[in-house]
Amino acid sequence: MQKTNTKSIIILTLMALVIGSACSLTGLASTTQEAPPVPSIIPVEQTPIPVATATTAAQRSVRVAVDGSGDYPDLASAVADLVPGSTIMLDEGTYFLSQSLVIDKSLTMIGAGQEKTLVTSGDASGVFDFTGPNMLVLQGIHFTYTGTAWAYTAKITDGSFRIEDCRFSSGVRDIDQEIGGNGLYIKGLSIGSIVNSSFISNQHNGLSINGSSYVDVDSCTFYANSSTGVGFWESASGTVSNSSSIENNSGYVASENSRVVFTNNSASKNLESGFVAFKNANITATGNQSFQNGLHGFSVSNQSVGNFENNIAYENTESGFAAFDESSMTLRVNESYSNGYQGFSAQDFSKLTVEDNTVYDNQSGGGRCSGESNLVVRRNTIKTNQLSGVLVSEKCDAIVESNVLSANQEGGISTFGESKASIQNNSISDNVLSGIMTNEESTADIIDNTVFDNLQAGIRISEDSKANVILNLIYSNNLSGVIVRDRAYAYLDKNTIDDNGESAISFFGSTLGDVNNNNCTGNKGGIYVEDGASPNVGNNNCQ
Repeated sequence: MQKTNTKSIIILTLMALVIGSACSLTGLASTTQEAPPVPSIIPVEQTPIPVATATTAAQRSVRVAVDGSGDYPDLASAVADLVPGSTIMLDEGTYFLSQSLVIDKSLTMIGAGQEKTLVTSGDASGVFDFTGPNMLVLQGIHFTYTGTAWAYTAKITDGSFRIEDCRFSSGVRDIDQEIGGNGLYIKGLSIGSIVNSSFISNQHNGLSINGSSYVDVDSCTFYANSSTGVGFWESASGTVSNSSSIENNSGYVASENSRVVFTNNSASKNLESGFVAFKNANITATGNQSFQNGLHGFSVSNQSVGNFENNIAYENTESGFAAFDESSMTLRVNESYSNGYQGFSAQDFSKLTVEDNTVYDNQSGGGRCSGESNLVVRRNTIKTNQLSGVLVSEKCDAIVESNVLSANQEGGISTFGESKASIQNNSISDNVLSGIMTNEESTADIIDNTVFDNLQAGIRISEDSKANVILNLIYSNNLSGVIVRDRAYAYLDKNTIDDNGESAISFFGSTLGDVNNNNCTGNKGGIYVEDGASPNVGNNNCQ
């Protein structure tokens, strides 16, 4: 009993001690100061933790086949899926598109050749519509439109491009709305080249280059397009070389403010002209041939400027070279022959300079100016033309100097209307009529020419024309050296007139004149004056 009580006391004592200690700790906690504030956190720059992203797709070169056995089941899906800069290789065959290809990225499409790979669509948006600024490369593909609504077969807007061995055909034109029909329609600010390609049977232009685009065209064929084979419009510019344009309405056209250089091309059998510049266009043409066209070989009009060198124009229905309206044309070292009208012509208010050319066998004369045009003809060989070698008419102002004019079927040089001509330093011979003929109310200064072996007179001044004939050598003509007839006036001074078949100088009708200081030998007569004529004959040496 005693032991039990003792144990209980010990346990109770220990419990009391534990409780007391706990109370003391509680009191201590209540009297301790508040903890200091937590210091502000100083930001530390951290390296971003990489975030997982999809891997950028790489450019690819893929194959597409007509039977779907390539890397894509069809061309449209390949164009839609591939990243910019990729290449599509098209097997031989025909690819039918239910919708136009809309291309807004850089892409290369290569077929087996324009005769072997055909891409076609009947969608009214055409076969493809490419928009820049991107690069489109096309090679070895024939693009053709099969629909009936108006459409451009293909269109390029504000893009860069390189096209080789391709064909564009069957664009459809809405004639009433005057829209559509081009094989390839390039517009905006597009820059590129087209090589060894063809543009065939489009209802408007084969190749139409517009806006501020610049295009180099080389070794291409333009055939059977309803308007132009290739045309530059608006402010477009470029070059066309080594190409042929056949059986279009017009072969090559530069219009509006375009600037084009044509080199070593041919234009034939077009319904109108082979090469045309109008509406302020500027063209340079070198080494081209234009033949068998329905109008002219080369023409400029509507304030355009054209420079032509080393070209050949022949067998065109009208003129070989023609300037109209207020245009300006320069011809150097060209050949123009067998055209239905003249070898060259200036009409309206145009300016035409003709230097160092060969002009022959044209059906209506070597050259002609009419309207109020301005013509300069220098150092040319003009021969064997029907009618006259050079014909100056209406109110034309002409300079004809240092030319060889021979064997033309009428005169070497003929003037008509109210025209004015300066005729100097020419060699004029073997013409079927007279060497120089002035007619109607024209005026002419005929100075320092050699006029010989013409089948009629050396110089004939007739109707109401007026001529100053000075320092010429006139010999061996079948009739008189100089004939003045009708109501004409002639001033004859310091000429040498020898060995002509009739009189040296003859006045007929009611003509007037002044005749001084002329030397005449070997003619059938000296100076003959018919009753009614009233020339003033001064000191001459004419027997």
